[in-house]
Amino acid sequence: MERGYEILIGSTNYETAKMELCARRMLERKVDGVAIMTFGFEELLLDRFAVDNIPVVFIDPAPSRPLSSVLAVDYLAGINEGVEN
Repeated sequence: MERGYEILIGSTNYETAKMELCARRMLERKVDGVAIMTFGFEELLLDRFAVDNIPVVFIDPAPSRPLSSVLAVDYLAGINEGVEN
């Protein structure tokens, strides 16, 4: 909260209706950005963020879209590190 930001977390269980509700709530709250940590997010919902110029960060995999970035996770390195320690 030091910079005036809040974090909103939504769990959708890959259900379209839950994704739509989560996106609508974020848009109503006028979020400054969105991090999506799932695959299969509906293109229409992503378009809603783009219309309002809301940047989106994906945690792999991710579609190529304007105002979006991707954080690629090196799962192999993480697994190796986890079993070595």
